[in-house]
Amino acid sequence: MSPVIHIEDLATELRVKPCSVRRTVRRLQEEHGFPHALPGLPARFSRHAVDLWFRANGRPSLAPAAANDEPDAVEEHRAHLERRYGVGR
Repeated sequence: MSPVIHIEDLATELRVKPCSVRRTVRRLQEEHGFPHALPGLPARFSRHAVDLWFRANGRPSLAPAAANDEPDAVEEHRAHLERRYGVGR
């Protein structure tokens, strides 16, 4: 899955017409803290930021939570790196 979502794809996720998605996104940014477009990419947004916004606002997320969002997975990865590189706390 791509790490970015194009504004036209947001129309589907936000359940608005493609012709009004930019206006809807601007309103959501001003009133509800919707993520802003990526720097230099005015029609593309961080999929992760948009997904977090959907989760926080009670909307279905775009994708299931990534495995590294769970504390156990992070701890397991840290332990693996410590074993591999011999670094400890």
